[in-house]
Amino acid sequence: MSSSPYLLLPPSEGKASGGTGEWDPAAGAFAALAPTRVKISKALRSAMRGTIAARSKLLGVKGDALAHATTINRAVLGSPTLRAWERYRGVVFEHLAVGSMRARDRRRAEQHIIVLSGLLGAVTLGDPIPDYKLKMGAKLGTRRVAATWAAALGPVLGDVLARREVIDLLPNEHAAAYAAAGPNVIRVQFEQPVAAGSRRAAAGHAAKAVKGVLARTLITESGPAPDVLREFAWEGWTFDARASRLSPHDDTRTAVIVAP
Repeated sequence: MSSSPYLLLPPSEGKASGGTGEWDPAAGAFAALAPTRVKISKALRSAMRGTIAARSKLLGVKGDALAHATTINRAVLGSPTLRAWERYRGVVFEHLAVGSMRARDRRRAEQHIIVLSGLLGAVTLGDPIPDYKLKMGAKLGTRRVAATWAAALGPVLGDVLARREVIDLLPNEHAAAYAAAGPNVIRVQFEQPVAAGSRRAAAGHAAKAVKGVLARTLITESGPAPDVLREFAWEGWTFDARASRLSPHDDTRTAVIVAP
């Protein structure tokens, strides 16, 4: 198994606009997902003809943000594209900072970082993608987007991810679409203290920056991924050796990164 792992990341809500050409749903690393991409794109376009209240509930935004999201979702089929790392502009991707990587590391990031997306299913960071607004947990029509993707992602990603170590940096909501499993998978958890004492809880928005930094470190540092995880530290966030389980003999391998 290669020492260079696959990383699983969520998309960002913030996205760059514009691009070139026209989006081809079969373009990129996972062409087999094209039929489901087209199905969801058409359902999303149809949903954009709904009432303001219905569109706001589906997309989770209001006002000018809703108007913008409606416009891009109506035109998603055939809209201009950017590479995924250029399109996504949230906190995780700002700290991942693919654009500032050396050419070798950028190629590795483009090939080995896989983003699970409500519209696209799965894309690598080098894939051309359109501007869009749709969360994996959204209910489109009568079912969750994640449920639509569940049947399609398993066969496609299962074969690909079996070839390398996998670092799972996905939020829990993405598990309904695809849950990576197996002895080659390391699930990363970000935790923070709760009030006084030793109690801790999952770190939400506060973990986005450190998640991006960790992903960058895993791409740019040499050495086995478990060793990179054990040595990781950034602005007080540190690896918790007691809570982590990184042995190949563990049933479920986890790496716990703890806030200061």
